[in-house]
Amino acid sequence: MSGKKEQVDKRLYAEVIVPVKFRYTLTYGIPPELAGKVETGSIVSVTLIAKKYAAIVLSISDVPAFSGGQIKDLDYVYDYVPVSRNYIAFLRSLSDYYMCLPGQVFKFALPVADNVAKKSRKSQTGADRTERTGEALPELSQAQAAALEKIMSVISGGGNVLLKGVTGSGKTEIYMHAAKEAMSRGRNVLYLLPEIAISRQIEQRLKKIFPQELIIYHSKQTSARKRDIYRRLTSYNISSNISSADMVYKPYILLGTRSAVLLPHSNLGLIIVDEEHDYSYKQTDPAPRYNGRDAALMLGAIEKVPVLLGSATPSLETQYNIHAGKIAQVELNCRFYGGGEAPIRIVDMRKEKSTGSVTGPFSNILINAIRDRLAKGEQTLVFRSRRAYATMLECPECGYIPVCPDCAVPLSYHKFNNTLSCHYCGYRQHLDGNLCPKCSKAEYNMLGEGTERIEEQLKEIFPEAVIERFDTDVTSSVTREKEILQRFSEGKIDILVGTQMISKGFDFSGLTLAAVIKAESITSVIDFRADEKALQLLRQLRGRVARRGNRGEMIIQTARKDHPVFRMLCAPEIEEEEELMRDREELDYPPFVRIIRLIFKSKSRKSLDSHAVKVCNLLDRCGCHDYLGPVPPVIDKIENDHIVHILIKLRRDRQAAILKRNIFGALSKLETPGTTTEIDVDPVNI
Repeated sequence: MSGKKEQVDKRLYAEVIVPVKFRYTLTYGIPPELAGKVETGSIVSVTLIAKKYAAIVLSISDVPAFSGGQIKDLDYVYDYVPVSRNYIAFLRSLSDYYMCLPGQVFKFALPVADNVAKKSRKSQTGADRTERTGEALPELSQAQAAALEKIMSVISGGGNVLLKGVTGSGKTEIYMHAAKEAMSRGRNVLYLLPEIAISRQIEQRLKKIFPQELIIYHSKQTSARKRDIYRRLTSYNISSNISSADMVYKPYILLGTRSAVLLPHSNLGLIIVDEEHDYSYKQTDPAPRYNGRDAALMLGAIEKVPVLLGSATPSLETQYNIHAGKIAQVELNCRFYGGGEAPIRIVDMRKEKSTGSVTGPFSNILINAIRDRLAKGEQTLVFRSRRAYATMLECPECGYIPVCPDCAVPLSYHKFNNTLSCHYCGYRQHLDGNLCPKCSKAEYNMLGEGTERIEEQLKEIFPEAVIERFDTDVTSSVTREKEILQRFSEGKIDILVGTQMISKGFDFSGLTLAAVIKAESITSVIDFRADEKALQLLRQLRGRVARRGNRGEMIIQTARKDHPVFRMLCAPEIEEEEELMRDREELDYPPFVRIIRLIFKSKSRKSLDSHAVKVCNLLDRCGCHDYLGPVPPVIDKIENDHIVHILIKLRRDRQAAILKRNIFGALSKLETPGTTTEIDVDPVNI
């Protein structure tokens, strides 16, 4: 009897986080055969409701945190090196800040969470391979060297810094030098970019300098590859205190999109966030709805690692933090290859149409400019914010417009596969003829040219030119995406038509003309960030032009020439920033306050309205009185769900965290059958 009691007394318990939408941590027993193999940070397999999950051990104790019934044992321990306490603290901080459940964050961070049927095998990903010597770092110009010296001064003191460099100024070369310095000290580097497409172009440049140290991480990689990378990174948890000469793994530079910040980094020496203004850093669905840039700053604070931000068009949030003294700023105002900003021509399309100076969606001014580029062997970029052939169809006889059966939006027409498609829920239907199915009296009018139709019209006007399209319809194939970018970079494509994807940080030496079609579509969005987003987009497009000192220009076609965005675009940049900041402060919007968007969805409008009223009462009880709504968004029905929003404004003070915690706790207990609540902290779209 005493022997059995002694055995019971020595039993240990693990408190774990399971990657499911569950509010609490769970307690599991550690079986004798796993004694000594489980520690804080271990990745273990547990069974929950007859299903196996990977989980992270938060703590171990001889007293179970749960005492309400039988406690199950852990199944087994994965052969991953345990994650660090800082990593657990980082994921918990994300959970608190973005008002989501810990399990939702851990699920997104764990590459083994979706496939635990088999135990992972040991990988040799991190082992030393055949030595390959990288090329020398690119030589910096005098301006670049001066900027780097200032950056290193801030970084060496543990501070965060923004490199505000005009497009084509050579920010990437500065990142390389800063990364090399960190790696020379045996420290790792995290390098974030907003889009996979951009990362591929930067990848080729980094491979030449860091052929063995470079790791690529993004969402399109296989699960097996992600697990191998995860294993390599966790290996630093046991080697971070070893001198660089004795380390099993050499320091790495990991290039990735926003999800790369959630990997179990340790021994970091520098975090780089390029194009920090880009809204692709924000995850909108599912939870956690985090911003990769802000998460990187959070990680840097926890790991005590400096963060180097970079942009030609810094976000207002970052500018606010610079004025507040939280981030230093270093400017780089000259292009590496010389030359200034491309001049801008704004074409009034109402005037051009009234004089018959148009062909389709193109002004004669633009057509002649493109023709001039073709004659010189130069390249043109044509931007349109909408993909598809036509953004909607309409019967001229009865006015019928095909709409999505599940969303309150017109269907877009895609000619390449003859389908009507919803860009919100993905619904598709084949188009049987062009005759209106409602009145059978007329053929549809195709309204709103998308990128597919613009590509077709350009081919009709310039049959001798090589024209390609770059949007998600085309780049769903990784191979096709790489091929188009490579051919355009090599000058084998004359005109590239695309959506926002082409405005990102690409570097094309032969590009001398950027054109924007229907620019009013990016300035008429109902959103307090609309002007800022439009200006950033237009400045980024302008920055793609004449990056090698060639003469170039930007042509913007719009039916709203007098819009403030175009005036600000042509004004000195400092005036533009000050005007945007004044508007935000007067309207009491970010960055002067923080915003939380509550999104309610239900198949029943009655249930939705009832739930929204309950939430308003809840907010009042929590002491939160500064909110707007409930109101329906512009698109108030998606996938058969009716939608309403509430926007909460919070002061930028210490009470905000307490209020957020109270609101989240109260919302978690509020239930209305058939109604869901989503929480979006610091939304980029409203």
